[in-house]
Amino acid sequence: MRPMRKGRGGVSMLEVLIASVILSFVVLAAFTTLFNSTSIASKGSIATRLEDRGVRFLALCRDDLSAAQFSQSIALGGSPTNFTLGIPSASPNSYNTAIGYRIPGNRNASGVVNASLTVVYGYNSPFKQASPAVDTGFYQDAACIIRFEAEEVLKEASCTLNVTQAAAWGTPFPAFPTLDSTTTKTLTIDANGDQDQTDAFVRGKMVKYVVSPSGSYLSSSHTPLKLNGVTLGQCLISREVVSDNVVLRVNSATAGDFNADVESHSPATNSGVIFGFADLTTGVLNRTITASTLASGLQITLWHGDFDDTGKLFILRKNTALIHFRPGSQG
Repeated sequence: MRPMRKGRGGVSMLEVLIASVILSFVVLAAFTTLFNSTSIASKGSIATRLEDRGVRFLALCRDDLSAAQFSQSIALGGSPTNFTLGIPSASPNSYNTAIGYRIPGNRNASGVVNASLTVVYGYNSPFKQASPAVDTGFYQDAACIIRFEAEEVLKEASCTLNVTQAAAWGTPFPAFPTLDSTTTKTLTIDANGDQDQTDAFVRGKMVKYVVSPSGSYLSSSHTPLKLNGVTLGQCLISREVVSDNVVLRVNSATAGDFNADVESHSPATNSGVIFGFADLTTGVLNRTITASTLASGLQITLWHGDFDDTGKLFILRKNTALIHFRPGSQG
């Protein structure tokens, strides 16, 4: 009868090595899954935040612009003396990045209700006056201007395009921020996903200004605003930032020419036009139309953008709306 062999105790070095390798793969897979999940969640959070900015901006525009008047002008005492409302396209030229308008109301330029309840056009002042006793905030002939203000330049790796800040609008508007080497970033990424790295972008804010005619009751009844230590014109009633992280692609080295299509070079889509009038016949945006009396509505397109946590991906979100004009409001 053969003697029984004693069982071997413990494990061999080879078994320990194999178990260690398997454990390493399991841990690596777990960390990779966790990292990817965290990255996806972070990108989703950024995209949601950008989308929310766009939704809120369009909501503000719909509230104001659905019954607004984009024609006429307002005397602000600057150069030119009469600032033309609508889309500034001459002096100054906003390259479709600004809009000026009034909304309907029934109070005169002193804030007193019109006895006949006649509808006039003006805007709401954020400041309440002691007189008239009942102050709804509306003043005839006041106006609102919303404009894009670039704060930084974002260049893809090989872009050599010179970017020039928009020319100052003059009284009563503050000067645009300075764009120079300190406010310029080279990304070394394809920011808009068009398969090249030759584009330049500007990123900044949409700013809302309430203005009142020179010499009017509203202009003379408040203390002039100050911005960065500079006293602004008496006609400027208020300044409010209504959206940030707004992105436009630079079209040329011309000052303020920031309305190139954001997502691609061709075919042309007018995706870089923040404010554009819609053609009376086709209802489609036509950037050659500069007078609201020749349009059926206002097309608004706004891009917001920000970097992910790694700084290697630039996330863009687009929001757009078409606001039809009320018949007779553009006279």
